[in-house]
Amino acid sequence: MDWMPLLSTLTGAAIGIAATLIADRNRWRREEARHALEIRREVYTEFVSALKAAGEEIRAVALGDHMSASARDAAVPLPAE
Repeated sequence: MDWMPLLSTLTGAAIGIAATLIADRNRWRREEARHALEIRREVYTEFVSALKAAGEEIRAVALGDHMSASARDAAVPLPAE
């Protein structure tokens, strides 16, 4: 029995399977990186929005008439946890 055709077929199948696995892994990594970037952008946007709102609140308190210390403390909202 000639073993060359069988070995060639098995080698080709192994190469095909390996190439498919590598391509799927690369695609998965790209999708994960894209997803991580989207989440990072959302978090940065929320942070900048909260920072801007806090700055506006602090500025409003600073420009308001001179309230007592306890009234100023109550006017500035604490961040949500």
